[in-house]
Amino acid sequence: MNMVDIFEDNVENIAEKIPYHGKIPQELLDGYNWDIHMDMLDTHPEELLDTNTSKMRIGLNSFHTRPSAPQFAKDIESAMQEVFALHGNKITNIAFTGFGPNSDSYPRHKDTMDVFLVQVLGKIQICVDGLHDEPVDFMPGDYYWIPRGNYHQVFPKVTRATFSFGVEGDPDPSIYF
Repeated sequence: MNMVDIFEDNVENIAEKIPYHGKIPQELLDGYNWDIHMDMLDTHPEELLDTNTSKMRIGLNSFHTRPSAPQFAKDIESAMQEVFALHGNKITNIAFTGFGPNSDSYPRHKDTMDVFLVQVLGKIQICVDGLHDEPVDFMPGDYYWIPRGNYHQVFPKVTRATFSFGVEGDPDPSIYF
């Protein structure tokens, strides 16, 4: 699967600021497991950790830049660079890890950046305005494009790893197309 196609095949949605979802082929995620993820947590540079103990959640900032990061994360970031960074936007990546059924995420919110969210390990639920008003299952390999300003909420139910890629800054990607 060419990751660039995830964005180029959805030009209308991006231009109209309409969220969309799909699925990355499972074989791209094969080989990435909890043992590897826990090693990534244990060895991530301390200055790039975003630890929220009250929510039982850790964010690994700039995750894709690690030599040991999974290839699919590097491919997504590279595709986003190809499609969005040409206009001066910064591409970011955070690997969120929540621990147990009582881990938490952000309340219903909207971001000031466009977000490409990929569920990697564990099943959670998600609401995305314009797609799902009620929580739906978010399984490994599922992804969502959530345009800036679009309300959404993640509902962790088990230990999980979710990768969040952002298109930050001006111009807004909706004007590219």
